[in-house]
Amino acid sequence: GHASNAPAPAPELATESLPRTRDPVEPSARPEPLAAWTDLAQDGKYADAVARAESLGWDQVVAKASPDELLLLADAARLGGRLERASQAYATIRSRFAASESAATAAFMLGRIALDRVDPPAAAGSWFETYLRERPQGRLARAALGRLIEARLGAKDEAGAREAARRYLEQFPQGPHAELAGSLLNP
Repeated sequence: GHASNAPAPAPELATESLPRTRDPVEPSARPEPLAAWTDLAQDGKYADAVARAESLGWDQVVAKASPDELLLLADAARLGGRLERASQAYATIRSRFAASESAATAAFMLGRIALDRVDPPAAAGSWFETYLRERPQGRLARAALGRLIEARLGAKDEAGAREAARRYLEQFPQGPHAELAGSLLNP
């Protein structure tokens, strides 16, 4: 497939945003075809899950999905190399479920996609800043702050990178970006 050259997911997100178990749902509460793409996504068949959602009508699936289902669909699209579809699903979470934990996670993931696609690094940085503003103590805060350092360096914003590095070392002195942060503060 064409997904073999997709960047490997970062360790902190390899499985973190994929729900481990499905919530029990009354059989009548969810139409059977919708369950099929979720099963495919949870089984790691990412491209198949996106194709199934598209065959059901992407816009309808996205309009009806819960926040957890949208994260699952967006993650499947991202891991299956369908970054445009992933971005659409994450953006939908941001608009439909604003101020939720899922919306903050979607901001982080939009930043990751922007970094991976080599969008202007400032665009990626603004998504990581959004996550940190919405969830300063969130489960992805350490990763978001580390990625913010990378994005600001990529944007040639040395003052911004140093500021992010200072915040990083203050909060996560043993974190995976600590060496990079230290090198910016003590060249």
